[in-house]
Amino acid sequence: MRKIRSSSYWIEQTAHILNTVWRRHAVRHGECYVIVAAVERSTDILIEEAFKLDEAERKLHWFLKKHPRARWDLYWSPNPYRNPWRSNRLALSTSMGWGIFDKVRVIDLRPQANLVWGAHDHIEALWFWDRKMSPGRAEAASRRLAQQPGADRNGWLYNKLLRMPHTYWTEHNIRRPMEVLHYDTGLRRPPTVKSRKAAKRTVSADPSKQGRYVVTEDFRDQLSPGLFCIMRHGQPKLKGHRRALNRIVDGLAGLGANVDQMASVVWRSPYFLQLYGPDRNRLNHEIGRGLARAGRRPNNSR
Repeated sequence: MRKIRSSSYWIEQTAHILNTVWRRHAVRHGECYVIVAAVERSTDILIEEAFKLDEAERKLHWFLKKHPRARWDLYWSPNPYRNPWRSNRLALSTSMGWGIFDKVRVIDLRPQANLVWGAHDHIEALWFWDRKMSPGRAEAASRRLAQQPGADRNGWLYNKLLRMPHTYWTEHNIRRPMEVLHYDTGLRRPPTVKSRKAAKRTVSADPSKQGRYVVTEDFRDQLSPGLFCIMRHGQPKLKGHRRALNRIVDGLAGLGANVDQMASVVWRSPYFLQLYGPDRNRLNHEIGRGLARAGRRPNNSR
């Protein structure tokens, strides 16, 4: 009986926090979707599920019971989507900011975050803004938050997956619970951001300079387990080829990979090949779009 109560407790606590955050979207959007994900530690296989917001409370409990935290790394997206896919093109307006930090104290976050959870020296945070923002401006505000010391420089993307509170953070085979460290409901003023449209970058990439597996190994410590696995797929394993391709390109662009490193992974990706075949012009186009979304200029390897 003790084991059952313990298992039920973390599910109830996790579900309460996620649903409290998601309900903030209900007054702004009619029908919208929220997204959760799980990565099985033994296989690194990523599973994503999308729920209609008005069904999230019931379906989230089912998802958590089906994917126990002892076996799975559990993630969620705090932001809403127009359709059941975690794509920036389906993003809806939001009144939140988000960020991921290492070796940063909760009291050092500026502005003070509303919800902070973490384990050891790793924390993740949400800010509740006093206004609704477009997806682009919300990303820009979170990008400003990511300029703080210790921030994950790729943690500002709208479709970024965060760890679920009250699940486990596993590092070097050491498992620690992601406990809630701070929570308050006071609204914050978002950082000032300039509105600008991303310009496409002219790219001339050479995918033959490095191997796909060499590049993914170079960035392994900075990639999420799910994205690392997607980059090494030999055959398509996800239904959304376009979505998988965008995750690869945005992930590498956000980590500072040069265009030849990006090309070596994208060119050999089954998701790119299924969509476009061996088209070098399209390869350059996709990498250019990814760099534009990340606000970077092309940088070839030497």
